[in-house]
Amino acid sequence: MILTLQKHLQVSDHYSGLSFLETRDLGATWRGPVAPEELDWVKESEKVTLAVADVTPGWHARTGKLIAIGARVRYGTGGEQLEDRPRSNQTAYSVLDPATGAWSRWRLLELPDREEFNFARNACSQWIVKPDGGILLPIYHGRKDSEPFSVTVAACTFDGEKLSFASQGNTLKLDEDRGLCEPSLAAFGGRYYLTLRSDRRGYVTASDDGLRYDPSSPGPSTTAPSSGATTRSSTGSLARARSTSSTPERRGQRCHRAASGSPLHGADRSRQASRHP
Repeated sequence: MILTLQKHLQVSDHYSGLSFLETRDLGATWRGPVAPEELDWVKESEKVTLAVADVTPGWHARTGKLIAIGARVRYGTGGEQLEDRPRSNQTAYSVLDPATGAWSRWRLLELPDREEFNFARNACSQWIVKPDGGILLPIYHGRKDSEPFSVTVAACTFDGEKLSFASQGNTLKLDEDRGLCEPSLAAFGGRYYLTLRSDRRGYVTASDDGLRYDPSSPGPSTTAPSSGATTRSSTGSLARARSTSSTPERRGQRCHRAASGSPLHGADRSRQASRHP
């Protein structure tokens, strides 16, 4: 079992490179934290540092590898997040081979060359490995961070080394504040459930295939304005969405992640199982 963690560096959303803890006895004892060079910061220049934050690890049973997925961030000298060039904020991943104990260096998930993916993050997000090895990866995205974000689920393939975009589902939007972000996905009872965070409340929606989500879950939050908040799909239809939380989450609060499933790390599992505030 692997637990990933990072240091908070006293500036909002400013984080170190990635470290991990490892247990082989279901948490009775732990080794680490270990900070592999492959998961550390990358110094792009004297003024810019690249790091990957908000990481969620998960076990890919078909290839026998562990994948860690998070948000690649460009930091300035004061810890501020930069959007100084196209695609500054993207989704990155690293792969652990349990047979050797080696991590790969961070790689970017290659998304279609469309403006809507100029900012595209999987961050603080639970994702799913399907029985056939395909991966359902929720991302929040947009043209730039000054506009409301949208959410979609990407269908990806993984060959043991490279994570590749194959297709995407419909797009969910919220024309309010920063829009929708940090989506997480779970499967239960033959359906898929997608949770969505906004600045004022949480939402949930469901899907039969994991890609196309119903934007019409009934009932706004009891704390919502009297007019209600609306979400709309890429088709333009408007509908209210169910709230799952009436308390806004503090920006900058990080989620620890645990993953298990390899012969090295414990019983077989197809996706990460823990998300702790």
